[in-house]
Amino acid sequence: MGLLVIRSKDCENEKVKLEIPEVFVIKKISSLLHFTAQDIKPAFDVLAATSCTSIQCLEEYAEKQFREEIAIWIIARLKILQQFINENAIELPLCLEQYDEIVKRMIVGISYAVRSKIPWPVVFDDALSLIINNKYAVAWPAMMRPYMFSINQFLETKELLSYNPVIIAPGGHGGLYRLARPDRYIILFDGSRWELPRRDVERIANS
Repeated sequence: MGLLVIRSKDCENEKVKLEIPEVFVIKKISSLLHFTAQDIKPAFDVLAATSCTSIQCLEEYAEKQFREEIAIWIIARLKILQQFINENAIELPLCLEQYDEIVKRMIVGISYAVRSKIPWPVVFDDALSLIINNKYAVAWPAMMRPYMFSINQFLETKELLSYNPVIIAPGGHGGLYRLARPDRYIILFDGSRWELPRRDVERIANS
């Protein structure tokens, strides 16, 4: 069992290819787009309910069914999403350093939306700090719980509290918990358990 680590800085332009059909991503489009929502909050669920099997189809649907400013908003994000979909697979960047904020949000949204199809826990360093701010404070608890758990809750050193690492558990059910032993952690996901040494957690949080 391994970890899929997505970093926000001090990393190279690595990617991982995930065999996930485009139509699956479309069905999850509502939760995905919420990561990029700000002042505009269109009815994302309508997009997921269409018969579209491609991002291009969704763009055409949005252009016809939404008023102009909303359609432009949606289509711009769908075009970003299309960059990461290639022949029924997602090429997910493991380094966010080179991207602007909207693309970072899209990458985080992808990893969240397709979490049930990713066979490993996905670990972020402080990349998720871009999600937790005043503009998104209302959406954050409703969207994330119980899927994301901050490692910071379980670390006792002040230095590590400057980071916002999280774990997304495969299947959408899980989290990170302290064991009785102070030198180990346990990740629970899909009814299984996986132990992680404290030094590994600290290394992830400090990376």
